Amino acid sequence: PTSTLPSYTYRKALWPAFEERHYIRRDRLGPIEPEPETLAAFRRYMALVRLRGGGERYLSKNNNNILRVHSLAEAFPDALFVHPFRHPLAQARSLERQHERACAFQRGDRFRLRYANWLVHREFGLGRLPFLLPGFPMPREEPPRLDDWLAAWTAVYAHLLALPSAIRERQFFLDYDALCRSPETAARALASLLGLGAMNGPVVRQGECADEGASLPLDTERIYAALLEAGRGRSPSPVSGPPLGSRS
Repeated sequence: PTSTLPSYTYRKALWPAFEERHYIRRDRLGPIEPEPETLAAFRRYMALVRLRGGGERYLSKNNNNILRVHSLAEAFPDALFVHPFRHPLAQARSLERQHERACAFQRGDRFRLRYANWLVHREFGLGRLPFLLPGFPMPREEPPRLDDWLAAWTAVYAHLLALPSAIRERQFFLDYDALCRSPETAARALASLLGLGAMNGPVVRQGECADEGASLPLDTERIYAALLEAGRGRSPSPVSGPPLGSRS
């Protein structure tokens, strides 16, 4: 029979099926180095998706890839990593709203919660689990405060900016706000990086514009400045100042 589940459902379910005990913990998600068998299964899955779709490239959109980026870079030496980002305050407010909506949906339909947990879609909602990264806040209260979402944003992008140079050469930091201002320019830059042909500017819905003068934590300001440099095609300056502090 023909499955009605989208292919990304199988892809997201593949990782917990093979690696659940390695990275899914009671109160957090930890970085992992997938077993060779898992990477082989993922490689077979990608080949099947490309065969079915008649394409040569495969796009993996999965926030949990952050936890296994070292292994993915090593296992797939031709892989490129695209990291969208936006103003941290606007992103934090968006995450806050998404969390509230997810919690409301999951309270009304427990299947939504079980399904999200099965896919390890734990960024928000009643099953939310933090990433085990330096500076990533552990849940202290519900609902999380805005500064918790800001700290999570800071920890994730600090981690991505600190990857080894061999991986950094394969990263592209895509500025969402710049994409909204000039879709054609952003599309051409992305197409050039990915080795694609002509690429029309995407249709982008302008999200919330944060107050550029809004006060941000020092760590967050430093990381955002480094991302803006990287998004303009320059190697970001070393992130100076005290190291990111861990929070409990």
